Amino acid sequence: MCLGAYCDVHGAEHTVHGISGCAAEAPPPASFSTLPDELVAAILSHMAADERHCGPALVCRQWSRLCYSPELLAELDTGESETSCGVDTVIARLDWPAGRSALTSLELSLSDPDGLAQHYWLPFTTRSQLAVATPTAGAPHDSCLRLQRLTLRAAAIIDLRATVLPASLTHLTWSERCDDLEDLPAEVAALTSLRSLGLEDCGYTPERVAALAPSLQHLRLEVTPAPIALDQLTGLQALHLRPAAFPEPMHAITNALPCLSRLTGLALVGISLLPWGQASLLECLPHLTALERLAICDRDTAGEAPCLPAGAWAARLRWLAADWQLLLRSPGLLGDADQLERLAIMGGRVCHGSGKRLWDTVAAHPCLCRLDLHPTFSCGETFQPEPQLAALVRRPAAAIAARRPWGLTFAAVEDAGPLWAGMLAEWD
Repeated sequence: MCLGAYCDVHGAEHTVHGISGCAAEAPPPASFSTLPDELVAAILSHMAADERHCGPALVCRQWSRLCYSPELLAELDTGESETSCGVDTVIARLDWPAGRSALTSLELSLSDPDGLAQHYWLPFTTRSQLAVATPTAGAPHDSCLRLQRLTLRAAAIIDLRATVLPASLTHLTWSERCDDLEDLPAEVAALTSLRSLGLEDCGYTPERVAALAPSLQHLRLEVTPAPIALDQLTGLQALHLRPAAFPEPMHAITNALPCLSRLTGLALVGISLLPWGQASLLECLPHLTALERLAICDRDTAGEAPCLPAGAWAARLRWLAADWQLLLRSPGLLGDADQLERLAIMGGRVCHGSGKRLWDTVAAHPCLCRLDLHPTFSCGETFQPEPQLAALVRRPAAAIAARRPWGLTFAAVEDAGPLWAGMLAEWD
């Protein structure tokens, strides 16, 4: 019985008396330091490093010890705070015995435009910056010797020539707002264990892409122009491209895709799907014999409308994310993709006519177990999932979900970026 109902039945005075009696008999609250280590560590693991070290680390000695334990230092995310709170402390603690060789995942999100990116980044990569008394410049810091995943996001360019990347890296994401970067650092090409590389907002020489790492399996480029040497990365298993829609890079991508026979995941975002010359990107899909996951966003609103080709290639798909208009123009695709397990539909309302036929196909699909809806709404429109979902599909959400116990998610987004980023993260 809720408190309001209890009060209506027994009266306000009796309710207040009962609450007072319970408060008097309740034991005093336990000290923070009495909580089990496992519980505290589990809670702290969901917090960014700067948040942990500016708050929980100051509560008591137990919490401070857990904040700097090797388990939590193994995956270090400094967050996106504009302040330096906690970052200097983290750098200092990594030099302690508990932090040495513990770090396996590091994410630095440094949005301060005043050169603090270099101040915070270099101590992680050069011992001389962390301990002036140790004149061993050009060597990774001890705490980074086992570093496998590194994400660097900075508003200001840092001195790449002074950066030494640990040889243990398997995943590297480099994001800098720089337009005049001629070459990638030579250290990237020396990372023989590198499997995944993401370049965002970085200028580079296209011819050097193929020489980055012979073992590269996952490549994400959010830069222009498209790499003309892409066809030389024959070991790629996942590719995420967000190039500009110019004839030259589109022609290079169209020619390169059939050479990537090991590709299992492909995301093409914000590009033109119209054909350049003799072939279009969509016509290359049947040549990708190992393709299982496809995320594709058509930004064309005029001219000849492309569609996804039908055929046996679709039967290999397990994941598909596409703009709703592209799905409407490809009516036979979902029927051919009879092994599809997850479908993400981006944009639109799909509330009448051919949209209804699309939803009937979705509801009758034999293997689909998860549906992600990412509609776009006009500016100022109130986000009310259930009514808008009912308008979107002309039936309540439960009417679709009741057909089988699948997961149904619904999100209002303005851009395709979060969807692709989330899917690529799960592919890895």
